[in-house]
Amino acid sequence: MLVEPFSKPKMITIENNYQAISEIICGDVDEYMPFEDDVALLCNADGKRLSLSASHTVTDTETGKTEIIYGSFILVGASEFDTEYHSLDDDLIDKYMDLFSK
Repeated sequence: MLVEPFSKPKMITIENNYQAISEIICGDVDEYMPFEDDVALLCNADGKRLSLSASHTVTDTETGKTEIIYGSFILVGASEFDTEYHSLDDDLIDKYMDLFSK
C-alpha cells in the first residue's frame, strides 16, 4: 500500500527489493513497525531533514509515542520473524486504507 502526502492510499505492486522501495520513497529506507499488526511502514529515512511534506502521524501501539512521517511511505506485511516483506491480506488492506484515508 502506497501512502503519499495529501492523497488517499492506493494499492501498488512492486518488486520485493531495496531498490524498488527506495525509488518509490525517494531515498534511503527506514523500517518502522508501530502497529499491533504484522505491518511494516517503510519511509524515507531522511524525510524530515530533506523537508519532505508531512504525510501522516502514526502512534506506536506499544509505547504510545506519536511520530510524524515525512514524504511517501509504503505499508507491507512483515513480522519480527520474516526475512522478506509480503503483501497485506484483505483485512489489513481494509484497516489501513481506512486509517490513512482520513
